[in-house]
Amino acid sequence: MEKRRIVLCVALLLLLPGVRGRAAADPVRADFTVTVTMAHGDFDSLFGTSIQAGDVLNGTLVYDATGVPDSANALIGRYDVRGTLSFGARTRVELPLAQIAVIDDRSESVPDGHDRFEASGGTTTFPGFGFAEASLELDAAAAGGGSKLPRSTSELRARFGGGLFTFFAFPPEEDDPSHVVLGQASLIAAAQTPEPMSLLLLGSGACMLVFRRGSDRSA
Repeated sequence: MEKRRIVLCVALLLLLPGVRGRAAADPVRADFTVTVTMAHGDFDSLFGTSIQAGDVLNGTLVYDATGVPDSANALIGRYDVRGTLSFGARTRVELPLAQIAVIDDRSESVPDGHDRFEASGGTTTFPGFGFAEASLELDAAAAGGGSKLPRSTSELRARFGGGLFTFFAFPPEEDDPSHVVLGQASLIAAAQTPEPMSLLLLGSGACMLVFRRGSDRSA
């Protein structure tokens, strides 16, 4: 009986995030809103509703930073990462990421006092169109932070905030887009999650209850 309680306690601790080892890091995920400043085209088929200036879209950026080396250029980092950029209203458009660029303000010919994070995605297999592309640009609160790729959601949120969003969709064999969205992007505040130490204490407390209940039964 004692051995069974020990095995149960160990299994409980291993199930806690931050305690068990992980084969790979969690992907970076940032939810954002887009306040539309300009919209052109019929978006019912794409977003499930028509949109106009002043409307708010919801979006999500997800990318995997595992194994991606830091840029050799300390001021401009360009990263080929796996991920998606999705956005919309009642329904969403999802595009594969093409690249993420992290640009130190000191590299700009006309510095504006903000480092920049740019995530761009696009595809030539977008249903009903010849090509579609989108870009999410986030500004940092300060400059001089370098070109390193944020490797966690908390790191991305700590450094970068709001910025700009663009979307263009082109009909087959056309050079001019039939659908355009421009807007102001804002990251959505992350939900509070328990710290690893808090989870460890919770698991330890649960283990103590298991042993105490076993002792009470033995008495």
